[in-house]
Amino acid sequence: MNLEARQATEDAAYDDKLAQLNIPIVYVDFREDPLENTTPSMRLMGQLLGKEDKAEAFIAYTEEQMARVTDVIAKQDPQRPDVFIDRAGGYSDDCCMSFGSGNFGEYVDLAGGHNIAEGIIPSTFGTLNPEQIIAANPEHVVVTGGSWDAMYPAANGSVSARGPIRISLARSFRP
Repeated sequence: MNLEARQATEDAAYDDKLAQLNIPIVYVDFREDPLENTTPSMRLMGQLLGKEDKAEAFIAYTEEQMARVTDVIAKQDPQRPDVFIDRAGGYSDDCCMSFGSGNFGEYVDLAGGHNIAEGIIPSTFGTLNPEQIIAANPEHVVVTGGSWDAMYPAANGSVSARGPIRISLARSFRP
């Protein structure tokens, strides 16, 4: 299970019920603190699935790619541009879901940027006001997303593919 589900699992006593049935629970984290927990989570998944070699290859590749960025940042110590991350753009019509200092917020810092939501969003996930984004005037906007509603019925009854993301920030600032 995702680590973020742990409290709810314990509150509902599902952990006790599963333990009575001799069903172990394994928690992994790729969201709350990915820089800290992705490696041990991947290693654990590799062990559970008997794919340790693939997990180690993933870990090695990830560490190599991260070093390509962090080594340059450490050597050059560039000025850190302001960055806004629009979390899950297109997932809802609400504007400005973002990340505090955790999750993608950590990656902005690691890559040499300054996350404008850090210090405003007190935890990993939260929402900024459009005015906060305008006032920060970020140099870069990163929109994360997925194919939230990739398939939808078209007017003629067929099914059409929709683009992978819709930029909620742009919609919010439309007159």
